[in-house]
Amino acid sequence: MVFCFVEISMEEDWREMISTIIDQCFRLNEAVTQIVNNSSPEGHLPMDLNSDYLNCLFFDPEATTVTPQMVLLCSWRTVKEISLLFGYLIAEVPISDNTTNASLLSEKQIIDIGELFVKLLYETKHRGAFEQAHVGFQKYCTRLWSLDSKSLNHLPRKWLHELLLAIIGVMPKNPKLCATRRSAGIPFMVQALVISDPNMKNTSKPTAISSVLTILIGLINIENEDELISKAKSLMYDGTIFSDLENTITWTNISDFESTSESRLTEMKVHAINILRALFRSSEPKLRTYMMFEDTLIAAIKSYNKNTWAERNAGTLLFSVLIIRCFGVQRTKNHIELTMDNKKAGRTIFALFPRVQDLFLEELQDFVTNDDSLMKPSVHAILLFLSRLYATKEHEDLDGIFKIKEFSNLVSKCAKGRIYKTRELAARALVSLLSENTVKETIVRLLKTITMAPENHLSLNEIHGYLLQLIEIMKNSNFKTVILPETELIEIVSNSFWILTNLECTNNKPACFSVAGAYLNLLTKIHEKDHWRSKLPWNQLFYIVQTHIVQPSLMKQKPGREEYEYFAPGFVMAICTSWSDTDLTETRKNIIDNLWKSLLTYEEIRVQMISWRIASQLLKKNFSSLIKRIVVNRAALIAFNTFNQDFLNSTIQDELYDFLSCLLRTMDEGRVYLLSSSRVDVMCNFIVIKLSERAQEIDFYERPSYFELLGLAYGKLSQDYKEKHITVQRKEIIYETFMNNCYMESAEMDCRISVAKGIRQLYVHTIMETREQHILLYWWTAMLYLLFDDSDEVRNEVYVTISEIEPKSAVECHERMVTKFFEKFQLNIIKRYPAVAVAALFSWCMELVNDPNDELDENGVFDKCRNHRFFDKERILNICNKYLLELVKVYSVFKFIPDGVQKWLKTQLNLQDIEFHRYREFFTQISSNIQTPRVENLFDYPYLSKHHVVFNIMKIIDNQRCHPVAIQKSYLY
Repeated sequence: MVFCFVEISMEEDWREMISTIIDQCFRLNEAVTQIVNNSSPEGHLPMDLNSDYLNCLFFDPEATTVTPQMVLLCSWRTVKEISLLFGYLIAEVPISDNTTNASLLSEKQIIDIGELFVKLLYETKHRGAFEQAHVGFQKYCTRLWSLDSKSLNHLPRKWLHELLLAIIGVMPKNPKLCATRRSAGIPFMVQALVISDPNMKNTSKPTAISSVLTILIGLINIENEDELISKAKSLMYDGTIFSDLENTITWTNISDFESTSESRLTEMKVHAINILRALFRSSEPKLRTYMMFEDTLIAAIKSYNKNTWAERNAGTLLFSVLIIRCFGVQRTKNHIELTMDNKKAGRTIFALFPRVQDLFLEELQDFVTNDDSLMKPSVHAILLFLSRLYATKEHEDLDGIFKIKEFSNLVSKCAKGRIYKTRELAARALVSLLSENTVKETIVRLLKTITMAPENHLSLNEIHGYLLQLIEIMKNSNFKTVILPETELIEIVSNSFWILTNLECTNNKPACFSVAGAYLNLLTKIHEKDHWRSKLPWNQLFYIVQTHIVQPSLMKQKPGREEYEYFAPGFVMAICTSWSDTDLTETRKNIIDNLWKSLLTYEEIRVQMISWRIASQLLKKNFSSLIKRIVVNRAALIAFNTFNQDFLNSTIQDELYDFLSCLLRTMDEGRVYLLSSSRVDVMCNFIVIKLSERAQEIDFYERPSYFELLGLAYGKLSQDYKEKHITVQRKEIIYETFMNNCYMESAEMDCRISVAKGIRQLYVHTIMETREQHILLYWWTAMLYLLFDDSDEVRNEVYVTISEIEPKSAVECHERMVTKFFEKFQLNIIKRYPAVAVAALFSWCMELVNDPNDELDENGVFDKCRNHRFFDKERILNICNKYLLELVKVYSVFKFIPDGVQKWLKTQLNLQDIEFHRYREFFTQISSNIQTPRVENLFDYPYLSKHHVVFNIMKIIDNQRCHPVAIQKSYLY
């Protein structure tokens, strides 16, 4: 039917059928309109007003149904299919003029379809519905623009004209425009109308896109409603594609709104901004929006300072789109550490957009010259924009285009801002404006300003802002080689002690912990630069901060104290690690020990967190010193005292587990000798017992650090053959916990990575006792599912583990590693523990065919389909089935099954109601529960697969019963 519209257009039957389909679509659309057009379609349910629900005292989750979600889903998908069908019909069927009848669609039908599209995009609130309506409408408009029929050709321009009038508010019967939801379908409607304009590339006369952009930007700049009529009329008809439509409507007054004049103007601007956002966001190459980029950016910046939240919010969204359009899609995880791919030379930008530079300078000048109580949101946007620019050496002298010195001075003065974010953005923007030639004098100026702050009566906000600017300069990798005069630096640092001493209760001067925190951060950055360390009063600074940590009651109780405390551990650690062993007197050793005792047990959680993290980093560093021994010894002692606590903050718990993991790892590598081997065994045994107990707690939440530590501790005991002291029940808990967190559906990726790393330590080559053999089932099952994980990191860890299983082999591609996994399973399990192997292979087969993700229920329609890249169930099932059938042929099913294996099978296959002691009994009962397939089971894949596996096994078992002597002779295991 796709390619024969021309042939069937003369047939009356086809015309009637198409007409019937169109009429039916109109009726369907009418039926779902009340749902998708509701102001809150996701929550609009007929049941909301049902007295049975309103009078219900208790909510029963099990009694709820999917009817509300299903109604909404079917409603918006109905709109979707209708829109796509209409778009396809209009685009494909032949449309003739009125003189012939060689058309499947009449002119009235075409107009009615267009009116339906317009109404949908005007009034629909559901995003899925109007997004799909836009697709069909664009096809519709593309066809209409190209027709010769004047009655149809003018429709897109007419609808665009009416929409703009509706936004202004001068339509006789103003349609229901959606002022929320980012104007809903209105931007999509405009986008479809302007993209489909065939004259878009024509530069000799006005086009739809140029006219719309000019009108919208002009509407945003209207500040007074008294001048709305005159200015809007001029915008609409002076040099636009609507010039000939000026007399089609009376511009006497604004249509009757129920809202105030201010809200009318606000709503108009919000619609205009949202439409601009959609046009600039579009990736359609035909939209030449760059010609109005400068005006749009200026409008977006000015929207930040508007009185209404709606305008400011819309302006923010537009600005973010313009940033992407100008600098490209962000290539880093955050907007702070940007690469050069997301930056441009300031001279290039302002050469293209000179009026933007003038606006930036004007706004910044206005901000820094006014009283510091002024809050100017547009400054945030300007600083964000400037932070994405960079200055080049060759352009520094060409200050005519990029006024870099002016910008640098104004941005630096933004440190006075009362809002923390303003000061932070100013610091990042300043760094982008500096070069190697200007950074040195900037650092000296900032340091002198901070030193002279008391004499110059600078506000604490301003001091904090300048400190942030210095920190950002120190962090920047481009300025690592900057060297300052040593004498000047010593004087500056020595004269700024007042920032720390003002924090103490004995001092009556104003204190600010945020300033002190930034000061400590800056000192730490300075200390990191080797050529800045000499002769600075580090010891004096250290003892001041150390006193504040050990005796926190000496400090004033003021806001922001936690920020100062957060930077204290990093600063004191930087000083401590710079001391040699000969510098450590007994007094200093005791001071350091008490200091870290206070840090690791500090009341503030963030201080504890950063202190444990520093201790872990110290362990990872490959050097030996007395400082390291003191800190690690104290941390280890506190770790085991804290480990026993029942209630431990989850963040601290993670850091504590990470520290203990680092401790075990470094001791195993021989890089630190803190404990004797017997003490290490006691420590590992203690960790294993405590962590296995945690796994049984009701509120146990699996975390990556948990599995890493448990695997290391258990592996250390196994390596020294000390795991025999651990009970079978405890081992079972440990292995089961690892297995339960290897599935992609139930565990996060970070957790699975830790499981893949830790499970290597749990591998057992030989188990002599029969009562422990079922432990192998947990380990090999976890390995099977981790082997087919979607994460490359998880699979790589498993590849290494497989390669280390006897006989050892090299790591190869995925296909080869799958083969090696089953080969090593055959050598180490099938041939040595056949009872365990039968249980493993059969349970794997049943789990694969009983995958709950394959079963559809009434909620299944809302589930997103997840396709695994490596988890091929068919392939795994075939391999397992093959090994299982080969094993059953030679293994006597009349032998007793170990108790642990019986328990495994009952748990994994949910067979708690049946009793068995031999595999023959087990398979017989399984077979009796699976009846011969009926007609209704013919398309039930899980049922047929299960029946196939069990049926083949029972055939082999029956053969064993008939020929027991032959089986006995061939039994090799």
